[in-house]
Amino acid sequence: MSAIAPSASSKTAQKKAFALGTSLFPVPIAGLGGPLVYSSGSVSTLTPIPKTGFLGRLRYTCKGTIQFSTAASSAYTVPIWRIIQNYTLQNSLNYPYRSWNGGTTDDLWLAQQIYAASGGTDPLLGSANFSAINPLLTTAQPFSFTWTDEIWHNGDVNFSRYLLSAMTTSNDLTINMTWAPVTVLQQNGAIVSAFGLGVAVSAEFLTVPNPAVYQWPRRNLIQQQICDPSFNRPAAGLNAVNLTPLQGPEFLGLGVQVIDSGSPISLAPATTPLVGISLLVNGSIPLYQWTAADLIANHEKLFRRSPAFGTLWLDFSNDLGLVNAMSHTHRKVLSTAKYSQLTLQVQLGSGFSGAAGSLISLFKRLQASYANNT
Repeated sequence: MSAIAPSASSKTAQKKAFALGTSLFPVPIAGLGGPLVYSSGSVSTLTPIPKTGFLGRLRYTCKGTIQFSTAASSAYTVPIWRIIQNYTLQNSLNYPYRSWNGGTTDDLWLAQQIYAASGGTDPLLGSANFSAINPLLTTAQPFSFTWTDEIWHNGDVNFSRYLLSAMTTSNDLTINMTWAPVTVLQQNGAIVSAFGLGVAVSAEFLTVPNPAVYQWPRRNLIQQQICDPSFNRPAAGLNAVNLTPLQGPEFLGLGVQVIDSGSPISLAPATTPLVGISLLVNGSIPLYQWTAADLIANHEKLFRRSPAFGTLWLDFSNDLGLVNAMSHTHRKVLSTAKYSQLTLQVQLGSGFSGAAGSLISLFKRLQASYANNT
């Protein structure tokens, strides 16, 4: 009797797990004197990211000095992260994996809350790498802050999901930072007279094992984080923001920041103008309905931290907490392929002015198929 040749699927099954063949390779890729240096209104570019393997994490260390010619009339937390007007990570085909906004919005701050998930102090403001600015002083002050872009799903059990390949010409990875004017740091009468900033970048790669021996991670599934500040005419009452058509990507979660006259709204029960948020299908069928109290309680339950900067997180996938960190299953992914029309309805009370500078900014965390991440 002749032997039966093993099928292609059985050969694949015989391969060893990716985790057994890869190892973590952390490496600095740009220093403080490198290309990412502050210049108001300009764009700094770091390209390409080294072709070292599968990219799992980018870490940015920002250091500089600031001086106020006029001190603030009262103390406030200087939102130094807003000096990055826009952060983009894209490939050579101009496909955006990340696009976070600063200026008057706080996407970078929110991303750190999402990555840190449950427990602990604020991962940006509470870090030992955060050196705060005192707006009551008029002498030159050094400052620093560190933030990460977690490419993988997480650095633990699901480390192999959403990795970006940094090995091919078609997927050359580029970092762009657009710089905001220093006026975004000025509150309570403070005036900035001198400012400088440089950014150092470190990367964490996973080495590439022999594909004949080890199963490689799925590379056509990527995570996008795209921020959308385009709804710039909110008013007291119901504000309907269209989330589709996207045709394909799935919402893992959605950040909502409400800005009134250039400043984030209060979320304190006695003063917040936020009444509630709903998600509607086909313009009228309610899929989710939350009061302001519901939203704050859900945010606190998920992150074990109170929301801030007029920003709340709507979690659909339940993949940030400990329970689902042990599984690749998404419980509540919101698919744009399933729903032809998704509308976010934000209800604001009479305390919302809607004056110039008001907007509803969205932080869209998406799971999408992309064939060029090879």
